Amino acid sequence: MELSAKLLQLYRHLWTSYWCIPVAFLLLSIALAATTTGIDHVFKDSIEPGFYYLRAVEPETARVILSMIAGSIIGVAGVVFSITMVAVSFASGNFGPRLIGNMMRDRGSQVSLGCFIGTFAFSLIALRFVRVGGDGVAAFTPYVSVATSMGLALACMGVLIYFIHHVPETINIELIVAKLGRSLKSGIETRFRADEDVETTHVGGDWRDDADRKDATEIVLAAEGYIQALDVDKLDEIASANRFYIEILRRPGAFVTICDPVCAVWHEEELSAETCGRIQACFATGASPTVNQNIEFVADQLVEIIARALSPGVNDPFTAIACINWLKAGILHFAAHETEHDTFNRHQRVKSKAYLFDDFVTAIFENAIPYIASNRQVTRHTLDCLSEISEHLTNGKRRDVIEKTINDLEQAAEDR
Repeated sequence: MELSAKLLQLYRHLWTSYWCIPVAFLLLSIALAATTTGIDHVFKDSIEPGFYYLRAVEPETARVILSMIAGSIIGVAGVVFSITMVAVSFASGNFGPRLIGNMMRDRGSQVSLGCFIGTFAFSLIALRFVRVGGDGVAAFTPYVSVATSMGLALACMGVLIYFIHHVPETINIELIVAKLGRSLKSGIETRFRADEDVETTHVGGDWRDDADRKDATEIVLAAEGYIQALDVDKLDEIASANRFYIEILRRPGAFVTICDPVCAVWHEEELSAETCGRIQACFATGASPTVNQNIEFVADQLVEIIARALSPGVNDPFTAIACINWLKAGILHFAAHETEHDTFNRHQRVKSKAYLFDDFVTAIFENAIPYIASNRQVTRHTLDCLSEISEHLTNGKRRDVIEKTINDLEQAAEDR
């Protein structure tokens, strides 16, 4: 069975996981330690410890220096990890559990932890090559490794200063909301991008206009969960090779069971188990939805922050207003980029239901209006934003969607 979507899911999981970058720093530090200790052994008779950081030191002194660096750095690494967990706990408790993934993917925290772990591993490996001498064993001081360890320790102090500055930023609600807003805009651009090297056909003449779902074979997956990755290009490749027509019924972010069809396949010849498995491999499921190929998930995160901000126990209208502002930016961005180049619907033999402007706006405000209507200040600001959005739209149908949303919000506010 092919693993196209699974590999895509694994790659994204590794790249966005908390431990990937620290492990990369650990491996780099091991390679660096092997390099510097090798230099120390190869050039041990030609190294002149006259430079400041290569100053002659006794093996016992080198051992103390490396031990002190390793012990101190691993202690700092523990503190960094603890602070990160406290920040994650604070953010998930105050802004919503869906933000845990965003906090864990923070590159600043990952790089900081990686620097400390890497320096610890380097010092520990270098310490192993220090020989005090005696009983026929010649003393040996790895001058280059000791100097490198000291340099890494000084760099870690700079990283620590950065980390202390960075942590408050990761739990600043304004910055969190802004980051989500930019992620929403980036996801929209990715969804509707037009690749120059890909011929965009948008379900052209090849698609059967007389296709009837009764004549199609529905494909289900072998495991329940949220669809986290979908390889549409591979689906089109399979459809073209076998002269199939495939309609995608479930997109990334949808929860499916073993009874829910994810796509329908029109085929003239018998659909073999191998081909069916290749189609199933284009879908990868997981325990939770992700931001990958799923702009709705980012919008839902902003709505969740609005819901918590306007809950009776919090009552923070300013946070809700910040979310509305970025949702406004996302809606305008969607209107500007919504084209036929939807990455899920640009092939001749594979199609899916188009995700339109009214779907996007309705999905946001169906969930948000009950919370927005509970606060007069946020309601007024939202109505102003919707009116401004309507003024920027030239398409009559899109303006009708915004006007309907305005009416729904006004009616919900009056019913309070």
